Amino acid sequence: MNVCFSVVRIKNKTCAITTDGATNYVKAFQTFGRTGLDNDDQNEDGEEEADPETPIDLAEILDGSADNPEVWLPKNIRCAAHTLSLVAKKDSRKAEHDRDYKRLSRALFAQLQGLWNLQARSTQKSDDILEILGSKLIIPNETRWNSFYDALVDVQTKIQKNPEAFWQVLERMPGLRKLRDDELLFLNEYINVMRPVAQGLDRLQGETDVSLGYLLPTISSIKKKLDRMSGELQHCQPLLESLLQGIRTRFDHLYDDDDYLLAACTIPKFKTMWMDDHGMKERSRRLLKQVEQRLLSTKDGNEPAVVTRQNSFFEINDEEEEEEGEVDSFLKSKDTDLKSLKKWPNMEKLFRKYNTALPSSASVERMFSKGSLVFQTKRHSLLDSNFEIHVFMKSNVSLF
Repeated sequence: MNVCFSVVRIKNKTCAITTDGATNYVKAFQTFGRTGLDNDDQNEDGEEEADPETPIDLAEILDGSADNPEVWLPKNIRCAAHTLSLVAKKDSRKAEHDRDYKRLSRALFAQLQGLWNLQARSTQKSDDILEILGSKLIIPNETRWNSFYDALVDVQTKIQKNPEAFWQVLERMPGLRKLRDDELLFLNEYINVMRPVAQGLDRLQGETDVSLGYLLPTISSIKKKLDRMSGELQHCQPLLESLLQGIRTRFDHLYDDDDYLLAACTIPKFKTMWMDDHGMKERSRRLLKQVEQRLLSTKDGNEPAVVTRQNSFFEINDEEEEEEGEVDSFLKSKDTDLKSLKKWPNMEKLFRKYNTALPSSASVERMFSKGSLVFQTKRHSLLDSNFEIHVFMKSNVSLF
């Protein structure tokens, strides 16, 4: 990674790298990674940038024979979508310690999985489902937890729309039966509990309106929605408690990270309004003022002019009310549009600094998927430049 940054000359421009939690990444960033988003100690302004026309011998860099500077990596951000998926897939299984939950979940999911398998493996059964229900069922994808949730919502919608037709489908399928009342109640509760997690996951994996500052408000919203359901569930209370415990274990340490707090507070639609803890609000306000002062001091190192009073004979109280700063004005504002940052130049600069990084690597994974669609059997002879152009055009086709 360090070599790649040097080759394309973005080493001092990269504030963070978003990856999953693979052990090789974890070890690399623990050894060579930075802990903050600041690159101020790097020679952004102190040294001249390399001439873009100067060729770089990649072989020398890889062999280590060239003058190789100290290896360092930007701050590592764990992919929040991957971590939240682990909460939904792995941590939710801890709810099976409750016997009632385990019995109902396994019975219901076995019935639905059998139905999905019959549709996927038999064209005749697939046609029967299409004929009776008017559309086929959504089949879960093993690699995406969202698809399992979407498949359950699809089943719930079809049952609510025409229950008799759905029971008719089950009767035609060998080895399946009509769902019991307690299984239907379990299905509805399961979807209600998982809905905030699924919505938060969709938000973090979005194409637009997502940056590092969206992470903590998203996690906080998920926890609040789950907390409101506590005590109102008949079968899925163990699931709710397992999800909350998983979220606390995997995400609560991020509330102590100044970069995540500053990223959220510099987004006009959030500021500190998503926080319930007064102490966290005050801490965020202090952090904003500190980084603003640091920004001002690096921009202009001149000390403020000292004003001397000519008529020093008179006993006049020089104490004045402290003028409202840009941070206080920004936090008190009711504007939620991102364009409103133009009113606060310092807040705009801080927003760009702390919200450049993404909370999820989903956008990169989508780009690789589009690349595989371009690099097909009949296009193996594409030049690198042409391949890059094709992927760029395919990724931005909506702009043309």
